[in-house]
Amino acid sequence: MAKETLTVSNTALGVTAAVITDTSTANRKRNAESVLITVETDSIRYWMGATPTAAQGHLLVAGKSLVVDGYENIAALRMIRVTDDSTLQISSYRT
Repeated sequence: MAKETLTVSNTALGVTAAVITDTSTANRKRNAESVLITVETDSIRYWMGATPTAAQGHLLVAGKSLVVDGYENIAALRMIRVTDDSTLQISSYRT
């Protein structure tokens, strides 16, 4: 499991590569199978496979969480703030 605290601002971004891909195992790359994202401050919008804006995308408000399953979906996830910068807690899981 890997984790990070991520600040989402006015430029859409995804989960950090180091959180979704573990290269610490010798000669073996392990990708995350799911991530848990909790929004701590201010709302965000997100899309998988497209770039959200402050007005378009699925809305996730402060205090709510999102689980994304599948490496391809996690890698395609993009998030942006709605008004003010938002702090997210992200945990990735592998089996």
